[in-house]
Amino acid sequence: YNLALDFGNTRVHWAITRDKGNLIRVDAEYDALTNSNDRELVKILRPILESLIGKDIKIVLVFCSVKDRLTTRKILDSTQEFFRRMFPSVAIEECEVHSRAVMRLAGLEQKYTEDTLGVDRALRFSFAAEKAREFGVPVAVLGAGTALTCETVSPQGEILESLILPGFQMSLKALHSFTSKLPEVSWKPQRLDGGKLWDTERSMMRGVAFSETGALLSVIFSHGVKHLFLSGGNAENLIDLLRPLLSQAQLCPEIHVVEGLETKRLLELVPLLFTPPVPRISQDFHHSEQLDVVVKSMSGARRKNREFRDREGSLEDFRRLGVRIEGVSVGARFDRYLAEKFKFHSREEWRNRILAREVCVQANSSRLPIEKPDSVAWVKNTYRVKNLDQIWLYMPQEHEPDMIDRCDVIADDGDVVVFSKPGNLVIHAVGQYSRNTFLTIASRMGYADAAPIHRIDRETSGILVCARSTANRRVVADAFRDGLMEKMYIAVTRSNPKLPPLFRVDTPIGDAVNSLIRLKLWIGGGNAMSARTHFVRLSDTGGYSLYACFPQTGRTNQIRIHLASVGAWIVGDKMYHQDETVFLEFYEKGLTERVVREALFPRHMLHNSAIRGPGSLPSLLSDAPVICVIPDDIMAFKPMRELLKAAEIPEDANAQVEFLRGLIEKYGSHDFENVPSIESPEGVLEGA
Repeated sequence: YNLALDFGNTRVHWAITRDKGNLIRVDAEYDALTNSNDRELVKILRPILESLIGKDIKIVLVFCSVKDRLTTRKILDSTQEFFRRMFPSVAIEECEVHSRAVMRLAGLEQKYTEDTLGVDRALRFSFAAEKAREFGVPVAVLGAGTALTCETVSPQGEILESLILPGFQMSLKALHSFTSKLPEVSWKPQRLDGGKLWDTERSMMRGVAFSETGALLSVIFSHGVKHLFLSGGNAENLIDLLRPLLSQAQLCPEIHVVEGLETKRLLELVPLLFTPPVPRISQDFHHSEQLDVVVKSMSGARRKNREFRDREGSLEDFRRLGVRIEGVSVGARFDRYLAEKFKFHSREEWRNRILAREVCVQANSSRLPIEKPDSVAWVKNTYRVKNLDQIWLYMPQEHEPDMIDRCDVIADDGDVVVFSKPGNLVIHAVGQYSRNTFLTIASRMGYADAAPIHRIDRETSGILVCARSTANRRVVADAFRDGLMEKMYIAVTRSNPKLPPLFRVDTPIGDAVNSLIRLKLWIGGGNAMSARTHFVRLSDTGGYSLYACFPQTGRTNQIRIHLASVGAWIVGDKMYHQDETVFLEFYEKGLTERVVREALFPRHMLHNSAIRGPGSLPSLLSDAPVICVIPDDIMAFKPMRELLKAAEIPEDANAQVEFLRGLIEKYGSHDFENVPSIESPEGVLEGA
């Protein structure tokens, strides 16, 4: 059974479909769901529970969050606990619906640029688009709830109108709040008629009514709307107001009322959003042991779902956050301190985690782990941090990828070592990775003194330069920092055939704005820094393209961002996929079938293939380019063989080394000032 939960502004709307397709709906106040005992909850949810009695059931909680996420989490947790008490053998799974996925299915994603579009409105847009195509005329959907919204779509799939107004009761509350002489009243449609006594309440009612209906009449008239669908608690009131006005204006759209439109639409889209696809690993890949290792290492869920913590909860899943606080004269508020010190969460997110008891403080702490629960306090957002406070953060044990056996050594002169790093291997212990890292493998291979000098992403394969002495480490690190190293990466993308053979991207890179992924970077954005990458398109075939990439600056994720920004995202790149929910699912659940289907490859297909330094560096890095051949897991991707053939790149390792060496020698120092500069997919035509 798919049980849909739509978290509105004041209520949770529930819906479940019976075997014969009948929809059962229940609305419940937030307080009733969080503060009621089982007897009261049974009364609230009785229609839904009756349809499940006497059956072995699996429930998928399909939900979209409009209310704050902490409230959403509490309701979901209490719902699961309640259903497990009612049905001890029940299996429960969660599936969150995001607005982008809904808009993408409706074919409207590129026509709505506001990333903060709510899921409820996305569902109404999706419904309007389907009905407009069905009837072949413009369709408007009115959401008459706390706010009044109107989503209008043409039969060609164009968004014609998108407006938001205060709902009836919201408008009346606003009038009362901002004008002291106006009374606080509730919506009373019967007071809309004229009369001998024009009191203030009647005037407020008529003002709100004409404001709402006037805006909607303008939409109907302007866009030639022929079908009008209404949903929400005030739908019937709105119809009573609209019918006489539509008649007087000689506008005759057909009016429909759809109860629970959002939850019903949510259930209709479940098969499209969550039907497990057939894995493509067996269809589009040659056999490769290296690919098998990568897939295995990425398949586990990254982290458990967080639990709502209480004072009696176990502290085993808490880890020290930073060092104990010292040198504090006047302590900052706890939430402000966390937001300024640990920027991977916003201040609001830190507040939510504090409320959820996922952050605690150990006063007068030592460097020892937590031993006694009574030494730890759950504090409020307003707590003032003090000297010797140690902060602890809820971080349950997470899945850690299986160990990759070894890293091949490309070159070693005793001072500098160049490794071929496999894909999906982190360099240092960080986040969920504490044991299975490059440093662990290098130490086991006898290179414990070899320190990595430059960054390379976990999923990126290829050249990793390490130094064994402090002096060499400093010299080589300075060359990387000053941009003196020539680097060449090989990337496979979903092709944009309008891109020229040679081009450059000079767009600055900063913090992504309104992204679902908090740590994501993007072109422009906040705190943007200059970035430049040179590109050579080597071949195109079957919807894929092969590029040689020459980064001139060293910004994080630079090549991935620059290619995605011009419409050529790297195959396997979850973070810069057009649908951000692909990355979110990968982060929560690992390499699921949906992630493989959408991303096309287990990891992003970016390989650090060649590097060459200036004459001031050790001869191993300066005499000739150091080359790393394309690894087996990328070679196992069938389209890659066709791309190599089209680019006349040999598959034989020795011959490939010579080809790649010639490529970096030809283009590594090529003058790209006179090639097209591409800034966005829209700018591709100009660049070409």
